[in-house]
This record gives sequence, C-alpha cells and structure tokens, in this order.
Amino acid sequence: MALIMCPSYFRITLSQDEAINRLCEWLEKKPKEVIETSLSNAVSSACENGQWKGGAVYVYHNAGWTVFEDLSGGFFDISAVDWMRFAGKDSLVVAGYNDALISAELIVIENSTIMRDFFEYSEEPETFRNKGIMPFERKRPIENWIGVASFVDDDDIVFSDNGTVLVF
Repeated sequence: MALIMCPSYFRITLSQDEAINRLCEWLEKKPKEVIETSLSNAVSSACENGQWKGGAVYVYHNAGWTVFEDLSGGFFDISAVDWMRFAGKDSLVVAGYNDALISAELIVIENSTIMRDFFEYSEEPETFRNKGIMPFERKRPIENWIGVASFVDDDDIVFSDNGTVLVF
C-alpha cells in the first residue's frame, strides 16, 4: 500500500487569538466546535462516524507564526488576491501538496504584496501559475509540485504536538 501525502497549511505572523479572529472575520463565520487536542487526535476529533464534521483546521503558535493545518482540504485553490484580504499587512505563507492528485500551491505575501504565487493541479493544467521568486529559490527555483513538496516538508515552523481544532 502506497502512502499518500497531502499536507496543507497557512501561517500568519499574528498571535493565535488574533489569527483565529481574523480567520473568522475573513470566512464570515465562527467555528461550531473548538477542540483542544494533540496532533495525533486532530483528525479523529474533527470527524464523526467517518465523516468530517465540517471544514477543519488544526491551529497552534510556533516561532512567531500562527499555523493553520488544513485537515479537511477546504483551503485549497484560493486565489492569492483573496489570501491578501486575510493577510492584511501581516506576512502569510500558504503551502501544500498532494502527491496522489499531483497538485501543489505556494503563496507568499509580505507587506501587502504577493511575492510568490505557484499553483499546479494536474487535472486542470490550464490553471498552472508560477509567478515571483523567493530568495531561497535563487539556487533552486520551484518549477513544479515537487519543489513545493520540498518546501512544505522542510518547513520547521509547521509542527506542534498540541493545538486546537476548529470545525466550521
């Protein structure tokens, strides 16, 4: 059996409370459940009878960033312009990939400017975007989903044993 990887997250330079409030304002809704949990129980706490209870994110604060790990896939393929509304004047990184669907995205916003906008989805090749470049790409630019997967897998900020699951 092959292991399928599809980690996806967004992180913003705000305190956790401020980031959650901003997310709720941006989504124009409040979570119907807020569950303090461990990483190992995050998915099971967002599910009931094998189904998602709703859109779910696992949230925690790490190294000055609030990280929202997208558990249920509801934040895939949102335009960089829409993400700018969420970011405001704060730094934001949106990143993820799925090696079964061959898809990936990387959006980096700093100082209200879209610095990087990469999107690849093999089932919709016409939606491919590859705009901007980050300093870390000078030696090895991201050109496909594998480059995004490497970025995601190497992101040390994205990990916490304990956090909060928000179910919308």
